[in-house]
Amino acid sequence: MSDSKKVLLRGRWRKLAPLIILLPLLLLAALIAAISWYARQWPQDPADVRKAGRITRLFERIEARRVSARLDEIKKLEAARDKRAVRRLIAMLRDRNREIRVETILALQHIGDPAAVEPLIALLRDTNCHIRGGAALALQHIGDPAAVEPLIAMMQDEKHRAFEATLEHDAFSSREGQCALRAIEALGEIDDPRAVEALIGALKHRDSGVRLRVAEALGRIGDPRAANPLCEALLDDAYGVRQSAAFGLANLGDRRCVNPLVGLLLGDRKLSGSRLRAVQALRKIGSRRAVEPFIACLADPAPEIRAECAAGLKGITGVDFGGDPRK
Repeated sequence: MSDSKKVLLRGRWRKLAPLIILLPLLLLAALIAAISWYARQWPQDPADVRKAGRITRLFERIEARRVSARLDEIKKLEAARDKRAVRRLIAMLRDRNREIRVETILALQHIGDPAAVEPLIALLRDTNCHIRGGAALALQHIGDPAAVEPLIAMMQDEKHRAFEATLEHDAFSSREGQCALRAIEALGEIDDPRAVEALIGALKHRDSGVRLRVAEALGRIGDPRAANPLCEALLDDAYGVRQSAAFGLANLGDRRCVNPLVGLLLGDRKLSGSRLRAVQALRKIGSRRAVEPFIACLADPAPEIRAECAAGLKGITGVDFGGDPRK
């Protein structure tokens, strides 16, 4: 055979070789698929079905016993309250069962050991909203400032379903919304000024439940930067937001808020709760601009308003009006 023919044959072989190799593999895959299809179509033996059901129930009983034993262990570890117990509970945060993880978070919350802070912070990024919300509540109880930035991220980060993405509608209608509210409450309880700017931004949220919790959190922190936003919140359409804003301003005691508080006090007489908060805020501020409104409210139909106004007048003027506006 000439050299040119040999070269030609080798070239053809190189082209056909992949097909020759691939063809048996394709035939094998088709055979396996056919066998699998026939196996699915073939009627199963009822005895095999019953046996499989018994095995499944057996595994379920074993898992139930394991979970029960773990839950008992969690209670004992919580009662022990020592370093070894905390380390064991932290390890149990990785359990595959959600109930065990939730109970473990509660145990760590009740113990309140700072060693649990970092593992709990890691759970703020968990895919399960029950775990995220429980971790936020536990961090709120422990009160470690290291949790502030992660809680802000949980509140704001759309990727973790916490704030902008999950609270577009009614915050109280979704589990993710509840997680975000947990983060807001935790930030208020931890009382760290790093959270103020993020909370002020959330005070404009479309959901009144969010605005209410944010106003409460800002009031607890008591940072002067929240004074103007809380004054604006006194004009909110939602009664609960106005009441929470007045509560926050009472803690701040900022004189810039006297006029809005007076407006709330002299507003709708039916809203005694928010008006009472306004009186308490004005008492704490102690401005003489509140004297005339206090006198005007000494004849208010709500006895708690009259009592607070009389006490406020005595604190500002030194005179005991005794609930009589004519004095």
